[in-house]
Amino acid sequence: MKEQIRVQIHLFIKLKYHWIQKIPTEWQDIVKYLSEYKPKLHAMSVRWVPPPRNKIKVNTDGACKGNPGQSAYGFCIRDEFGNLLYAQGEDIGFRTNTEAEIIAILEALRYCKRAGLEGFWLESDSLSIVNCLRNSWKVPWERVEQVEECRVLLEITKAKIQHTLREGNNLADFIANAVIGAV
Repeated sequence: MKEQIRVQIHLFIKLKYHWIQKIPTEWQDIVKYLSEYKPKLHAMSVRWVPPPRNKIKVNTDGACKGNPGQSAYGFCIRDEFGNLLYAQGEDIGFRTNTEAEIIAILEALRYCKRAGLEGFWLESDSLSIVNCLRNSWKVPWERVEQVEECRVLLEITKAKIQHTLREGNNLADFIANAVIGAV
């Protein structure tokens, strides 16, 4: 019975901590190894990075209270020094988080086109939407028209789209959440 328990614990550890290469097999060694085990932590600093000199950056974000739920979008435009040039947010009703994200990008691009802005960087924390716009991922059928309009506007404005992590998108996130009262 003791042997079966030892084997089961060893298998459990291998399953739970699959990144550990050499797990001891003897009970005393397992206990000693795990009591002394210190995982390597990986951290990275994430912050908003200004655009290149004489360029602007547009950050977009969609927000939902639930999915689907009450939704809003927000976007902001900043210069190379981080100065806020323009910000906009709007309630968009009952939507999914994917809809809110794509509407945020679409509204930002529409504004930039009207304002005559070109050659800017557009950042979104929605990796799925960024990948759809880059043709890396399949576009959900219900979002095809919006994605196509975004692609056309990206081409017209000569904008470059990129993904950023949530921490690098704080201002756009704040705007979208403030609109729906989630701040």
